[in-house]
Amino acid sequence: MHVLFVHQNYPAQFGHVARALVRQGWACSFVSTLPPGEEQGVRRLQYRPKGGATEQGHYCARSFENAVAHAQGVWEECRRHPELPPPTWSSAHSGFGSTVFLRELYDAPVVNYFEYFYHTHDSDMDFRPEFPAGELDAPRRCAATP
Repeated sequence: MHVLFVHQNYPAQFGHVARALVRQGWACSFVSTLPPGEEQGVRRLQYRPKGGATEQGHYCARSFENAVAHAQGVWEECRRHPELPPPTWSSAHSGFGSTVFLRELYDAPVVNYFEYFYHTHDSDMDFRPEFPAGELDAPRRCAATP
């Protein structure tokens, strides 16, 4: 059994889970933007986002553009390693969008970690009156949350 973890940073929320699974005999790989290597039986692969949001793009589409850039980077890195066993399942932080293309590589469930659900009012966007949200910040947040 092999679990593929994906997060921009290693170990993030998944490192302790991966190490615990390794101790129980599972194979675990971790795809992140940090350098490749191996730590406590967890193989690390490094991806690089492909593109991403720019100032010229629509303000409300920037989170989506960044998510696609991360998804393509993860997809390309996994494709570069045909020796990587197909995962029994994959797990990632949902907010980065980095697992979106994995279904095109592997016939395995993707279990995303939903750390935070954005709301446009009474949330992290408006709790500090000295930093008011801009006119397009609420629509941008809605566009970034499926």
